Amino acid sequence: MSDLNQGAIVSLNESNTGSSSSNSIVESEGFDGIDPNVRSSWNNLEFATTDDAYRFYVDYGNYKGFCVRIYHQSACPKLNNGSNAVYYIKYCCNKEGWRIGSENNPANRGSIDAKARVRHVPEIRGGCDGAYIRIRWFKQFNCYKIYKWYDVHNHDMIPVAMRHYMRSNRKMAPVYKLLADVNDAAGIGATASYNAISTAGGGRKCIGFTRNDLKNHLRTVRTSSMEHGDATALLKHFRRQAKLDPGFFHEVEVDVDENIASIFWADGKMRMDYHFFGDSVSFDTTYRTNKEYRPLALFVGFNNHHQLTVFGAALLYDETTATFEWLFNQFLECMGGVSPLSIFTDQAAAIAAGIRSVFPSSFHGLCSWHISQNAVVNLGSLCDSDFLCELSYLMYNVDDEDDFEYNWKRMIDKCFPGKGPLGHSWLQGIYKVREKWSSAWVNSHFGAGMKSTQLSECCNSNLRHYLQSEFSIPRFFVHFDRMLDNKRDAEEEEEYRALSTFADCRFSSSAIVKQVADLYTPKIFQLFLGQYKESLSYNVFPNTELAQEGNVKIFDVFTLLADLSRFDSRLLIVDFDNGEIKCTCRKWESSGLLCKHQLRGYDLLWSTTCNVKFHH
Repeated sequence: MSDLNQGAIVSLNESNTGSSSSNSIVESEGFDGIDPNVRSSWNNLEFATTDDAYRFYVDYGNYKGFCVRIYHQSACPKLNNGSNAVYYIKYCCNKEGWRIGSENNPANRGSIDAKARVRHVPEIRGGCDGAYIRIRWFKQFNCYKIYKWYDVHNHDMIPVAMRHYMRSNRKMAPVYKLLADVNDAAGIGATASYNAISTAGGGRKCIGFTRNDLKNHLRTVRTSSMEHGDATALLKHFRRQAKLDPGFFHEVEVDVDENIASIFWADGKMRMDYHFFGDSVSFDTTYRTNKEYRPLALFVGFNNHHQLTVFGAALLYDETTATFEWLFNQFLECMGGVSPLSIFTDQAAAIAAGIRSVFPSSFHGLCSWHISQNAVVNLGSLCDSDFLCELSYLMYNVDDEDDFEYNWKRMIDKCFPGKGPLGHSWLQGIYKVREKWSSAWVNSHFGAGMKSTQLSECCNSNLRHYLQSEFSIPRFFVHFDRMLDNKRDAEEEEEYRALSTFADCRFSSSAIVKQVADLYTPKIFQLFLGQYKESLSYNVFPNTELAQEGNVKIFDVFTLLADLSRFDSRLLIVDFDNGEIKCTCRKWESSGLLCKHQLRGYDLLWSTTCNVKFHH
């Protein structure tokens, strides 16, 4: 009995359950011989399960152009030998009856409060009482059969081109749910995910669900992942990470009510990176990226490819001194008690107090970018391009304290005439902490080339592609880990490039270029070449004014800067006996990269066979 009209037991398979009308009985014209008004045309139809019966009527509704809903189901234990299995079922048109309190219902007119609704809800039901099907269990046939079927509607049918929007005809197949989950885990938005799935599935009319259905599915998945609360989900995440990574470290601070206050974590890769590259750290808390709007604190630095690398992360309860002291102590414990040589932050008093307490031996540098921004805010119209240019020179180009004082006074006289020795109250404050931001002091400390929290700002900008403020704690960690994976993949790709490519040989005649070509990674070597290329425009002359000792000579190295505003002039201290060369700009000491002044001195003062030592 393969035909529906000959008593077949209708059993729909899994693929049909989640498909659109293109795979249903409608397309196969299986309803052509069925007429609800002719009992003999459907009297022999049998259904193995209630799902089969429901799918049959849904397909019929799709064939005709109306949507279906369940009106009533009953177990009827007395007629069903005490069983609670479904005995009676009634399916109807979704426009059957009226919504409670509907103003469209004639029975309610004149009796409903006419006050405006806060939220308008579109009316779906419209009193369609003549379209339904009744089904019950027949013990003698061991199946469900139709015993009443009426098909009279009081409304127009949905056109064929729009029937894929009908609610009863929409369902996400398991494969589409899986694709939606994968896309969501990869950070692909719901709209882009829906477009990709519909394209792969042959079009929106063929996949059997709408974009809102996909959003509802994702919301359900996210809700179920949070059913035990953020605290439980967080601990489960940390336990899972600890099993996968023996080097994973985490610590949670709780408040007096035993609620989670602050969270710090670092995996094994972060801890290993800190061991190799953690001499200089940038620390920032300006990014807020989770549902509780907690500050995200990141410890970041440079790796050997001059890429950003993360050493540790935290979600903080607040930004008080006590919180930062707790965080820095956790970081110190995680990293085996090794403090960074230098740490760069913005100008926050609570952070500064925490660093003094936990990292007393570390140099604390202030972010030059934040200082410039604060200047604009505090000085207003007084902060013009001339002032910013002078301030930048103080940040990056003065060599010692005397040089700073001279150029500071020159800046005040030029930009704030008649304002006194400091010119403005904000300038007084920034002058008091000059040793934290001016090159006269900062360049005496190794900072891997950092002069600001630009690394952190770059990381924050990158995070915006992964994290959103409405994320819950569990969802935050999913996408934070995705960000880390992408960064580490970029690091591996750069490592591969370093192993599979050869260095640029434009300056192969220089012995020192050939010496470092095989030692530096491609990115660092390009930075080195940039310094070497600039060095070619410098001149070197013996200094006759400063005292010379033995075979240690002092030279002036200088050139006119590109903007023609002033000379870039430095002193080279050259020890010919020991093959050592030092420069007053201290780029080597602060960044680990040879400066253009040293490189020019080497090319002009030594033969290509001399093995020069650069003092650190």
